[in-house]
Amino acid sequence: MRKTVFILLLIAQGIFTHAQSPQDIPPEKPSQSLSPLNNFQVVGYVPEFLKLTLDFSQDNNVRIMGIYPAEALQKEEELTRTGVRFIIKEGDKIVLGKAVLISNIEGSYSILARSSNNGQLIPPSRNQTTSICYSLVFGGKIAKAEEGIFRFTATGKSSTGGIRLDVGIILDKTDPLLPHLVYTDDLSFSIVAN
Repeated sequence: MRKTVFILLLIAQGIFTHAQSPQDIPPEKPSQSLSPLNNFQVVGYVPEFLKLTLDFSQDNNVRIMGIYPAEALQKEEELTRTGVRFIIKEGDKIVLGKAVLISNIEGSYSILARSSNNGQLIPPSRNQTTSICYSLVFGGKIAKAEEGIFRFTATGKSSTGGIRLDVGIILDKTDPLLPHLVYTDDLSFSIVAN
């Protein structure tokens, strides 16, 4: 047993003598986190934001419904549907309501209104061949449907609460022999960055 203890002591002494001396240990570098801050930069990112809401539609989809005067009373069931209703008179400007546009981008963007009837009011019965073409008015600008889409272009930022713009339609020339019916179109509004 004494022999074993003696051997262990010799091994321990050898280990300690081979340990590094203080001059062999490199000095510590000062911690970078403790050094004084000379300059720093905070970078934030604000995503592009475009929003369009209509006061005459909850989901930016609206049915517009023109009634030729003699049919207004006879088509009472058509009048119970949701949408914007008006009496058809050639050349009339019909106010649909207001749009609120919010933009935080400097560049250009487009307001699109997709027409289910290519910019025409048509009777519900597809047997009728008559239709009434119209132009869409958005914020004072007038557009005709091209391939079923009314397109308006704008640029720049809006105020925090957005810009309120008038939305309406202008009826084209109507046929004097226009059948006494209800004429409709469905519009879907959206806004996209260019």
